[in-house]
Amino acid sequence: MKEQWENINIDEIEPMEVTDMEKARVKQHITKQQPKKKMGVFAKVSAAAVIFVSGLTAAGVASPALAERIPFMQNVVAFITASPLDEAKSENATALLQVSEDKGIKVMVDRAIFDGTTLTVYYAVESKEDLGEHPYFTNQPAIKGATASGGSSSLTKVGDTTYVGVETITPHGKTFSAVDVKWKLGALTTENEQKVNGNWSFAFTLDAEQAVTIPLQQVNKEEGVTLSMNELHQTKSVTTLYYTVTLDEDLQDSYRNASIIFDKVTDNLGNTYTIEDNGGVSNDSGRTLTASSTLNAIDPQATTLTLTPTAIYAGLESGPIAKEHEMEPITLQLK
Repeated sequence: MKEQWENINIDEIEPMEVTDMEKARVKQHITKQQPKKKMGVFAKVSAAAVIFVSGLTAAGVASPALAERIPFMQNVVAFITASPLDEAKSENATALLQVSEDKGIKVMVDRAIFDGTTLTVYYAVESKEDLGEHPYFTNQPAIKGATASGGSSSLTKVGDTTYVGVETITPHGKTFSAVDVKWKLGALTTENEQKVNGNWSFAFTLDAEQAVTIPLQQVNKEEGVTLSMNELHQTKSVTTLYYTVTLDEDLQDSYRNASIIFDKVTDNLGNTYTIEDNGGVSNDSGRTLTASSTLNAIDPQATTLTLTPTAIYAGLESGPIAKEHEMEPITLQLK
């Protein structure tokens, strides 16, 4: 009897926009990562990726032949209404084609990319039963050597029992020239909150994309918050901004910390850019935050980039944002 994988009607699978419900599933977090035990044997598949094969039956195993029989599995990002960031990342990502199966649910890691700041993993799920519109797994991928990480998750239904997902993880603690990734997905929770405890796992390594670094010196101080732009990294896929946010000491009795989000990003040629916040870390109880944001690759002919920062003030207690302040636009010299 043929597996349900082979009986998927590709014509019935439609691309879907990311919904508000999916956005609500996004998990922004800062987590401590414990060292993992070394597992299994690595087999080289390309200059940038290593496939992990374990003695465990549920471990991720490279299966290009399976992917070739299932067209939607060969390019997961094509079944999401991709942002310019996803389009660029997917185009330059390393194909992994690892499959892990347990409890009647197959998970396949299609491709992944590490831009030097953020790891992005594109994957697909196929189940024998309907899991609802937006199921989710307990765990995100873990990066060896990261003392903390921030990230987001999404998993969207594209067929009766088929799903596509994206994981983004920004490791903190040091600069990574490559990432050693272990992903034990943990339990899968359906939309009606039923849990499936499975043993799905993957492992691979990726080199960071080569980057050109531009030092920055812009400083903007308003409403007790200082934004210092440190440097800009450009790769084939993305542009990453690194910056520091400092909350004035006399405001620490009123706010727990301050962070920055950017919008209205344009260059001198009139191009607009999508930008995503990667989060940050603080080593002084929130007074200073070292952070980064990523946007799609800048037009090589552009000479300046203008961004509008908004300062976000967190209250002393957990809960709604205490205050927002739109700062004056910042123009960065690229050449």
